[in-house]
Amino acid sequence: MACSTNQCCAVSDHNTRCLNLITYGGNHCELHRPKATSLYLKYKEVARMSELLDINKPIDDIDQRIDHVMKCYSKFNKTFNARLKHRKYAFVPEFYDKGHDYQFARLKERLDECETILSKLYYESSLKVTVSSIEECSDNTVSTIPLRIKKCNKRRRDIEEDIDNWIDKYIEENREIMNRKYGLMNNIIIFILRMFDEYDADKAIENAFPKCVMVYHLIRTLREYGYFSKDYQGKSLKEYIPFRCGKDCECNGYEALDLRLVCGCIRENNTISKFFNLASEDGLKIFFGTLIFNKNKILPLIEDIKSLYMVHEGHTMYLKLYLEWDPIQSRLEISQNFNKEHIPSSSVLAVSRLKKKQQIRKLLA
Repeated sequence: MACSTNQCCAVSDHNTRCLNLITYGGNHCELHRPKATSLYLKYKEVARMSELLDINKPIDDIDQRIDHVMKCYSKFNKTFNARLKHRKYAFVPEFYDKGHDYQFARLKERLDECETILSKLYYESSLKVTVSSIEECSDNTVSTIPLRIKKCNKRRRDIEEDIDNWIDKYIEENREIMNRKYGLMNNIIIFILRMFDEYDADKAIENAFPKCVMVYHLIRTLREYGYFSKDYQGKSLKEYIPFRCGKDCECNGYEALDLRLVCGCIRENNTISKFFNLASEDGLKIFFGTLIFNKNKILPLIEDIKSLYMVHEGHTMYLKLYLEWDPIQSRLEISQNFNKEHIPSSSVLAVSRLKKKQQIRKLLA
């Protein structure tokens, strides 16, 4: 499940990252989601068709072979342009990754291959093709293969140059914001690793990602359950009231609360910088402030995670866990959930939205 507090990944009208929160568990807010989705679906459709094309399909007739390769060339150009349109609209440059770059590199390889084949066929046959044989780069004044290739190649280079110039401009105009945010991320990472008693510059890099992801989700869950004594600015909050078992339970104990230390966000954001960059700067400030002002309440829970981590290592964040009140230690503790009955988080969060009197009455029932 995606984080509801993630910031939209699209570019705003002011050439900055959109400040709105995402909706529908995706990457975009209500404003940018429709067009981002439409551009993505158009790209996927032409990409699917392009993947089915075989440039080197054996065709004896040279006219038919030229026509086939030219159609492939047109489809690859359309796919390339559709991918660029989606990328420029839907994602700010800091979300560009090697996966996206690989897709562009692969498309350019196929375009280059088409151009090589077409040039060879042209010089071997000195034949011309009809204007209708290429859709994307058609021009009634251009009828020879070399000129068509030159025109398409130049258009593609111009688009790439335009994108590169825009990226440089975006980075320059947003340098202060990005430096401030990455500085904040760095402080958060160091703080979390020190809570795990292992801030070693050499070891930190390989251990940072799972631990930061787990602590991020732990803090968010505890905030939603109302566990902390201070907010992110250090102001005192209401005392935490543990969730009692239901009326029909005779144990007089406490409900086990659902805890998940990971979400679907990490599938496409599998580095610590990309993961934290999903949140807004204000969101990171709230997270960091909550860590700082509630460190004493968090540290015992970190010890619980450390015990699990010694056994499961990075897989710890995928474990099914629960939080349960320990009246002796007077704190919540984390345990692995071996089919233990627990209260769904949706039920708990529904309680947290009630007015104070109603909340207290329901928790003590």
